[in-house]
Amino acid sequence: MKAIRTCARALRHLLAFSAIVPVSAASLAAQMDADNPVYDQSPEIITVVSRVPQRIDQVGSAASVFTLEQIEQQDLRVLDDVLNRVPGVAVTRSGGFGQNTQVRMRGFTTKHTLVLVDGVRVNNPSEFSSQFGIQHVMLDMIERVEVLRGPQSGIYGADAVAGVIALTTRRGTGEPDFRLTGGYGTHDTVQLGMGSQGAIGQLGYAASASYVETDGISIASRPPGNVEPDGYRNTTLSLNIDYAFTPDFDFRGGVRYVQAVNQTDNAFLIGDPVLPDFLFQDSPGSVDNEQLVAHGGFSLAQLDGRLTHNVQLAHTRIESLSDAPASAVESVGEVTELQYFASYTFGEAGTLFGPESFVLLGMDATREGALYRNVRGAQFAAIDRSIDNVGIYTNLNWQLDDELFLSLSARHDENADFGGVQTGRVALSYGLPDSLTGAWGVRLRSSLGSGREAPSLRQLFGQSATFQGNPDLATEETWMADAGVDFTSPGGNYRLGVTAYYGEADNGIFSVFNPALGVSQPQNISSVIEMDGVELELSATLTRWLDANITYTNARSVQVSNGQQLFGRPEHEFSFALTARATDQLSVTFDGYARSEFLSDYPSTFEMPGFELFNLSGRYELNDNVLLQASVKNILDTRYEYKLGDGTYGRTLDFRISLRY
Repeated sequence: MKAIRTCARALRHLLAFSAIVPVSAASLAAQMDADNPVYDQSPEIITVVSRVPQRIDQVGSAASVFTLEQIEQQDLRVLDDVLNRVPGVAVTRSGGFGQNTQVRMRGFTTKHTLVLVDGVRVNNPSEFSSQFGIQHVMLDMIERVEVLRGPQSGIYGADAVAGVIALTTRRGTGEPDFRLTGGYGTHDTVQLGMGSQGAIGQLGYAASASYVETDGISIASRPPGNVEPDGYRNTTLSLNIDYAFTPDFDFRGGVRYVQAVNQTDNAFLIGDPVLPDFLFQDSPGSVDNEQLVAHGGFSLAQLDGRLTHNVQLAHTRIESLSDAPASAVESVGEVTELQYFASYTFGEAGTLFGPESFVLLGMDATREGALYRNVRGAQFAAIDRSIDNVGIYTNLNWQLDDELFLSLSARHDENADFGGVQTGRVALSYGLPDSLTGAWGVRLRSSLGSGREAPSLRQLFGQSATFQGNPDLATEETWMADAGVDFTSPGGNYRLGVTAYYGEADNGIFSVFNPALGVSQPQNISSVIEMDGVELELSATLTRWLDANITYTNARSVQVSNGQQLFGRPEHEFSFALTARATDQLSVTFDGYARSEFLSDYPSTFEMPGFELFNLSGRYELNDNVLLQASVKNILDTRYEYKLGDGTYGRTLDFRISLRY
């Protein structure tokens, strides 16, 4: 790691002269191999559901896809920008850019959502809720974001109880290019980078380096006097390599490394007559973060491509060192995974299985390790443990008729600490015949899935003298069902998807505070958690030059015993994006996000007011080689908070220039 840090620091100085931004959507689309679904940028194709590409209207579950064109056109910079536009997903960020960010999908906690980067699971086993640090994911190397909502444990295991967020980074296709970008904005925010991608004979490559630095804002915002900015710095290096030994046998590998530093506040408010004592105050502190994701594997196609084999070895290492005036805490999470899966597409009409039917068989062997210890300050029992898990799974995507698809998946996990666990999922998708719907396309879909989530290592063994572990914790048991309908207008200019869901979680793990001892400890609560809601997603081409995307969520996540909505989960969320293409070179996007009142994370009984945010961005292609971009975030300078006492941005501006050769 020291060698990597040294290289990253050296590169950071070089980046002062150059930078990268994504290649224009039009030029990248021209590079896509239409015969290879791996590179298909169409939102009609999704891979995360079954690990193999398939039409999104076959999957039965609620899914959202963001392509490179949408990411660029709507000026989405970081992953939480994307997730704020997905129904059923609530994002909480503690402070400014790059600070701790949590994702709650359909009312579940962060540990119930699996995050994949190029098929590699990156959830951090050393975190209390096994969450992945999405705040460090810049979108400049991301080609595609797929969000699948609802239980997916039948293929992916316990981490996917609530759903899956899958990120696909760029691969090398087409003529090699070279890209540079630079940007500057409010709070002395600097963005720099450089990169290249393309294919040379049988070798495809995509390499990039980016650097972001900002003075930031104070994490502690609410109590008076918090003016010390808490800055952020991020260096991201990425390299993907593909090599086709033959048309049917190829290698795919990649390395992604992130080194980031957050400045933090660690002192607590004392003596305020209104605000609680545990709110942060301006003080020294920082968190050094490192993320390393490496993977390599082979794919083999047989029987004219109907039978494919995939094997991949992956390793993820996520380190952090949290440094405060009175203490320093080290955390290391590692996941090593070997996976193999094979898919067989029937591809024949007139048989029991339709031509788009396929069956998937797979296995994965995973070792998750966590190190958590105090390196300075008050000592407590350190964690240095690992857990092995072996899973086998199968999925049948059965085309019963031209527009009727049934998906059945089942998985068995053998956990070294918690024994055998079975999970499954069934989904149905049916396109109504034209004789009933006329020129409109109408598709009905539904899914039902189960999940079982083991406690995290920090929940089992604790993390401090005031937060003790509980080795007697049992697994959480969940199930969820949803049903939806998708409408497509004649010509495809208007698309509306509506989904209703209901689920329950039993043996939910919550932290329980004992005021007599001043100690918190996780417990399996006896009350069932109920989760239900309605999700709406609308996309429309209003005119040849104006597009609209609208989402709405009505969500209820309630502890049945007391009828209280769980914290950090607003009942109502709304987002929109209007993109106007004034000319072939100029486009402008106006977007907004709103949420109703919600309970703060701390204290979980404090009701936070709802808020609305509006942004404006524009892009102008000066010529084939030069792209200009500018944005204004939080146009109305709204004051708001995701958590009581945590800072958020006022109005900000930034400008970027990108060059491509």
